[in-house]
Amino acid sequence: MSKLLKATFFRYTHSMVFGICLLLTAVFAGLFSRWIHYASELSARWFLAEIIVFATVICLTVGTETAGCVKNKLVCGFSRTKIFFSELIVANVVVLFFFAIFAAFSFVVNIRLLGNTPLKMILQCLLGFGCMAVMLATAFVTVSCIFSRPAAAAAGCMITVVVLFASTALVLDLLAEPEFFKGRYRVDGGEWQDYIEENERYVDSPLREVLIFYKNANPFGVLSDYEDVMVPWLYEDEALASAMDATANTIGNDFLRREISPDEQRFLDRAPIRMVAPVPVLILAGWLIFRRKTFS
Repeated sequence: MSKLLKATFFRYTHSMVFGICLLLTAVFAGLFSRWIHYASELSARWFLAEIIVFATVICLTVGTETAGCVKNKLVCGFSRTKIFFSELIVANVVVLFFFAIFAAFSFVVNIRLLGNTPLKMILQCLLGFGCMAVMLATAFVTVSCIFSRPAAAAAGCMITVVVLFASTALVLDLLAEPEFFKGRYRVDGGEWQDYIEENERYVDSPLREVLIFYKNANPFGVLSDYEDVMVPWLYEDEALASAMDATANTIGNDFLRREISPDEQRFLDRAPIRMVAPVPVLILAGWLIFRRKTFS
């Protein structure tokens, strides 16, 4: 198994795709960090770009494992199970390495934020995003086992990621719709009258529960939840005070208070488990497909 791991790792690190994706990771990490620095929020588009990098490096590298290479490994006495798991392990190591670069850039550029952010929250966020990277790497390896051509596997992963991104944005907009609109209007005589109007776009049960489940089951929905928890700590002290003053009489500023509510702590505790929950199913699916795949 160690020989397989060394050979697979060598194939990854010495491919042109790996070098290009490593460079793109550094670029996207810099842009992501710059957005945090100036906008005080997480940027889903650069997060999307990095996930596409993950898909590319895995699909195009796993896909280069041609039928002849696999047959040679089988002749050498390696089982299909060992070949599959060597690909899976190295893919996860590579993705976690890319994630570490992405996270390191964010911390270096925004080192000012670490003084205010609780260490426990930082570690829980890193753990959650690391589990997300493992889930994505496993999914991309499984997809690579389905398609015979690496370009087709990469395209399939990219399309899936973009659809998830767009659909999650739509779901978040629908869930953000209030059930009622409240306001005031002046009646004859100059008096003010309060009114409540039902919002036709509000999504009610049971469809609302379905949309919440979908949001919680994919990376971009989880990213929005992490952003809600992290937003108060993404501001410098002076900028936070200004933001709280600006929102006090409009949308309210409770979401900017630097305290972790019981619901937010519950999310931080459970998010990593939610991210790794599909991993055993994905591994089983990829393993079964790889065992039955014909290498002609």
